[in-house]
Amino acid sequence: MGRALITITNDTCIVSLYGEGRLFKEYKLGGVGKLVIETGDVVLSRCSNGTCFISIDNVSKVNINRSSEGGYVVKIS
Repeated sequence: MGRALITITNDTCIVSLYGEGRLFKEYKLGGVGKLVIETGDVVLSRCSNGTCFISIDNVSKVNINRSSEGGYVVKIS
């Protein structure tokens, strides 16, 4: 189990996955018109100066797919 940190700025989204206190995978999504995040866990979020940070704990799997509406669907379990 690890932690996911999602950073959203303008039309860019970065999904960073952490385990054992270190970064082990990072996804950079550009051209994000619409972003859907599906998770069953509590989400802590903070926004400042046009950038949003979303932190999700107890992450074991992340799937990122293009949506039919031109954005992305991020499924976190």
